[in-house]
Order: sequence, then structure tokens, then C-alpha cells
Amino acid sequence: MAIHTVDRPNCYLCAAPGTQLYKGLVDRLFGVPGQWNSKVCPRQECGLVWLDPAPAESDIPKLYANYYTHSPAVAEADPAEPLRSVLRRALLLPILGYQNAPKSSFDRVLGRCLAPFGVIREVVAGGAMWLNASRRGRLLDVGCGGGLFLRQMRDLGWDSVGVEPDPDSASLVAGDGIEVFAGTLEQARLPADSFDAITLSHVIEHVPDPIRTLAECKRVLKPGGCVVIATPNTGSLARRRFGPQWVAWDPPRHLMLFSPENLQAIAERAGLGIESVRTSARGAWWAWAMSHLIRKNGRVPGARVSYQPWLLLRALAFHHREHCECTMSHSGEEVILIATKSN
Repeated sequence: MAIHTVDRPNCYLCAAPGTQLYKGLVDRLFGVPGQWNSKVCPRQECGLVWLDPAPAESDIPKLYANYYTHSPAVAEADPAEPLRSVLRRALLLPILGYQNAPKSSFDRVLGRCLAPFGVIREVVAGGAMWLNASRRGRLLDVGCGGGLFLRQMRDLGWDSVGVEPDPDSASLVAGDGIEVFAGTLEQARLPADSFDAITLSHVIEHVPDPIRTLAECKRVLKPGGCVVIATPNTGSLARRRFGPQWVAWDPPRHLMLFSPENLQAIAERAGLGIESVRTSARGAWWAWAMSHLIRKNGRVPGARVSYQPWLLLRALAFHHREHCECTMSHSGEEVILIATKSN
């Protein structure tokens, strides 16, 4: 499978000539052929990272032939999912105000007991993309995959809508009775001022023109609505520990990678107002486990983590360390940006 490429010598954000970061990176997760080079903007106030050369926009669909989000059973097959379900039921009320989340008095008591623990709060809040119940209305999830997030948010009272470039995944979402457009956000041509919230969970790093994508988000967002973005953080503790074996490089699917500062600059260029930008250690255990396996074995077939107790314990210990550090600096595994469209 040949992938056509285009040269990207200069920074997308500030046009400065890029400095070589890594050469000869390969796809360690899904086996897309080729070697890929990354560059970093030398301007300290920017620091954007990108692929050069990058896959041509017309060939981007080829990169996802075996992508793991294209199955609705991904989360259901996760051994940790039953525990996550219990935590969601217990904590979505005290954290985000979802009165319909608890199913029993036990859920409510457990929620009151666990709510003070920051690590647990962050994992549960991130599962709802930090959307408070008070914002509830019409929700658009860009890059919705098999629709698990949309189903969960529908159960919490949101009117869920998805956009998904992969037609097979989109058909799974539609089969669940959720409105979905098979294509990119720009191709969907959704009505202006039609959504109360838009979520992009690990999507912005996959798009060739993030300012264009966020400008389209602004157009379809209602005045006063919000966009929530989660994306890998180039300043994370895991990135510093694992270097070129950091799982979130993910070439050639991750076209650009961001820090809190340059992601904020991109959102502002798109005309959005910044409500908050920070980092989160929510995904630290997964990043550590995957990056460890890449360093040890060279790749992780199927992008699935083996749940050996020793590996899980070490990953959770790293998660705790990153959570402690990211409260003092921008060292969490993900950048979390919430932006709004002014009234």
C-alpha cells in the first residue's frame, strides 16, 4: 500500500523552518508501511511538532484500514470496563451534576466517598469530556468511531450526533439510532448555530488543517456553546521518559502534536474564545504501558495492552506520578482545551 506524501518543511502555525526531531519513525501499532520524520518548530513560544513529509490529504483514509476504533466492541472487551461503569454511575453526579447517572443509593454513597480523589475524578470526568450537565443539549462528536461515547452521552440526556470519516464505523453508529454523517466535519456541511457542545477526543492531531476544522466547529456551534478538545501533550512526562518510543507519536496518523500553548494559539486563530487550557494525567497509565511495550518489543500489535498484573501496577504507579506532577506544571499526558463561541 503506497502512501503519497507532501513536503511540510515549515511550521503550520508560525511558518518558521522546522528543526529535525526524529528520523525513520515507523507505525508501531497498525503496520502502515513507510518511514516517517518529525520536525519541531524552533521558536520556543511555539514548539509545534509535525510530520515532514506528511501523508497527502487524499491518502489519509488509507492510514485507518485496521484502526481499532472501528469496532463497537473495543470498550466492551476491555477487562477494566465493568469497574469504569461503576465509577461513572457513582461519580458523574458529584463531579458533573448528572442526576440520572446513579442507579442506586449505593452509587450515591460511593460517589460521595470517592469524589475527593483527584485521579479518579479526572478519569470519570474525562469519560464525559468534562461536559457539565448544565450544558446539556445537542452534542456533536467529531471522529465518533463506533459511537460508544455518543451512546453514553445519550443515556445522560444529550441529543447525540456524530461525524465519522470511516463509513463502516458510521454505519455502526447509525444502527444504534444515532444521527451520524459519514465523512469529515467540513464535508458534512451542518447547519450553522446548531450545537450546544462539540467534542474532539484525540482527533485534532489527525486533521491536516486544524484551524480550518476548529473554524468549522465555531460555525456550527450555537452562541455560548463550547468545544472540548483532548489531544496528546508534547510536554508530557511519558514523552520525556520514552522519547522516540512514546506511543503518541503514532506516525503517520498523527500529523501534528501540540502543547497547551500552541493548541490555544490554534483555537484562537479559529476565532474561539478560550475558557480553560490545562493538562490531564487521565491517559498516563495507558501511555506508559504502550510506550514500555514499544521500547521492549518494537511495536504493539493491534494497539492492545496486555493486562499482566506487574505491567498494570507499574503503569498505575506512573499514572499517579504524572497526576501529581501535572498539578504543578503542564506535564500531563493530554492537553485539555475548552473553548467557547461568544454570544
